[in-house]
Amino acid sequence: MIKFKDMNGAHWHLLMNHIPIMFPAAGLLVMIMSLLMPGGARFRQAAYFLFIIGAVSAYPAMETGEGAEHVMKSIPGTDKKLIHEHEEMAESLAVVAYILGVLSAICWWAEWKSKAFAKWAYWSTLVTALILLILAYRTGVSGGIIKHQEIRADLQPTGGNETSGEHE
Repeated sequence: MIKFKDMNGAHWHLLMNHIPIMFPAAGLLVMIMSLLMPGGARFRQAAYFLFIIGAVSAYPAMETGEGAEHVMKSIPGTDKKLIHEHEEMAESLAVVAYILGVLSAICWWAEWKSKAFAKWAYWSTLVTALILLILAYRTGVSGGIIKHQEIRADLQPTGGNETSGEHE
């Protein structure tokens, strides 16, 4: 078992990088529930809170990415181009996460103060959350393919001992 003191940059990144994806995903589900359930305002407030947590967590995910990059580059056979592509996507994702966090804080305040633009802000937050999750999916996959060759589209099976799962 790995102890905290023995964790390297890759360990820390793997620990942190899912948070800015999972909280907004949960927030989007809660936000959709706010359209369908009575007491929608409480659901929206909860969604905004989840989006803000996602935005705040994007920073440690990005920071631990630097340590993971150094670890991964030291492993023979690691494609540095894939690391760079993942880093670029992660930077875009972080910017959208920060925007979503700020938008959510504004929405939270607008609903609390019953501002006229609260409904418009809600829809802009919903669209931003959808954009974030699309970027999160692409960023997550780009990180996964760095070491998980089985999910890379450019690598095809060589016809070894694979089975189709069907019985004759």
